[in-house]
Amino acid sequence: MIGQQAIMDSYLCLLHLTAGILVQSLFNAFATAAFLKFVVFSIFEMRYLLFIWKATRPSTSGEGWETMRRELSFLYSRFYGILHGF
Repeated sequence: MIGQQAIMDSYLCLLHLTAGILVQSLFNAFATAAFLKFVVFSIFEMRYLLFIWKATRPSTSGEGWETMRRELSFLYSRFYGILHGF
């Protein structure tokens, strides 16, 4: 659900930015809303998604940094793949 909310916020960011470009008189308001949505999406929601991923992942002492890095890159690639797929 957090991932879906992050995807929705990223699309709202793009929508506000596009609307600001199309309606020049409201550009400042829409650009501000787009910037704030981008900050919420890129910093807060992605960080929260990372915390959830770490909490649900079983920690074992035998795993190395490469295994964790590979799993994390798979998580990000799946998220951004879904983002670009819709």
